[in-house]
Amino acid sequence: MSRFAARRLPCLTRKLLPVLLLAFAGPALAQESTDDLPPLTQESPSGAAPAPAAPTGAAKYRIEKGLSMFAGIRDDAIFPWADTGPRNLADTPADQMEERAYDEVLRHARQFTAAELEANARKDVAPKDLYQNGRLSYKLELIYFEGWLRRLRRAEPTEILKASGIADVYEAWIFPDGNIDPICVFVTELPPGLAPQERPTDTMNRWVSVGGYYFKTMRYESNQLSREVKGEHLTRRAPVLMARSLTLQDEPESAGTAWRQSFLPLVIGGAATMALAIIGLSWYFRRGDAAIKKELDRNLTTNPFENG
Repeated sequence: MSRFAARRLPCLTRKLLPVLLLAFAGPALAQESTDDLPPLTQESPSGAAPAPAAPTGAAKYRIEKGLSMFAGIRDDAIFPWADTGPRNLADTPADQMEERAYDEVLRHARQFTAAELEANARKDVAPKDLYQNGRLSYKLELIYFEGWLRRLRRAEPTEILKASGIADVYEAWIFPDGNIDPICVFVTELPPGLAPQERPTDTMNRWVSVGGYYFKTMRYESNQLSREVKGEHLTRRAPVLMARSLTLQDEPESAGTAWRQSFLPLVIGGAATMALAIIGLSWYFRRGDAAIKKELDRNLTTNPFENG
């Protein structure tokens, strides 16, 4: 090394030393400075947005009405399957769409207990509201009803329901108090103490409550015979609800009150009217009999020749 190079080395070392220190210390300083910053939002490797939080409170019981499958629900129409036995769906998109909606609503109701559904159901809807023109505003709303359970039978679940762990579906016909028209409720289980009727002619009269999703108002063939066409049954309408189960309730006091305040006075009034009619007729005929007897007695005691 020359003497010139030897003299230049200390000078170069003094100039390069700060640069070398900064190069080695820079990463450490940068790491230290980021330790106090909040972490960045993590994204999925695919860049998709994070899944929305599950709804809580009353919102978790609601059904998303805007799904395309629910557009296939045909109101004021029969169900596209047979009245008894396994469902026999036609291979049409409309039938398949309504079947899918039927499955999804039952599966949604299955997530919650019967008590939860009843507690969060609307109680401001009357049965007559589901027959009127504005009934579509209640579509897929969670509604509460009480009434007399008069018919209960098992229906065959679909393959989708079976795959979801739902082995049974029951069709319940409930008459709300004071109504002559029933509502039809499909449930996926029954409470203890309640079983389907073994025969259609078996009687059932249990007071129950239910919280279910209004599906549609359907047409069905009733047991009432037509007066116009011999042997033909009348077609009637009934609102359809989807629920998890029914709740057995004690007979309400209002049911006995309705009997005492409406039907019983009619029976008593009718009997009293009939009794008064019988008494009046008896008095009338006795009065007529007395007049006839008096006239006969007068004729028998009078000499027809005394003026002759």
